[in-house]
Amino acid sequence: GRRLLAIEAAEPERVRAQLKRELAWAALADVRPIHKIPVDHRHNAKVDRGAIGRWATEILAGRRSKAPE
Repeated sequence: GRRLLAIEAAEPERVRAQLKRELAWAALADVRPIHKIPVDHRHNAKVDRGAIGRWATEILAGRRSKAPE
């Protein structure tokens, strides 16, 4: 499958460009900034994989998608 990297950063465009260069070996489809990585409400530390997965699927399918909350 295709890979999408979501980043939460203060300067997303600078970080995005840097990561694309440094991670060229990973064959990422894209690096996308996200305002806030969603977390599992039960643990508040674990990434909500379901929410981020649904968002990534929409992005990779070429559909605009609101960032997960």
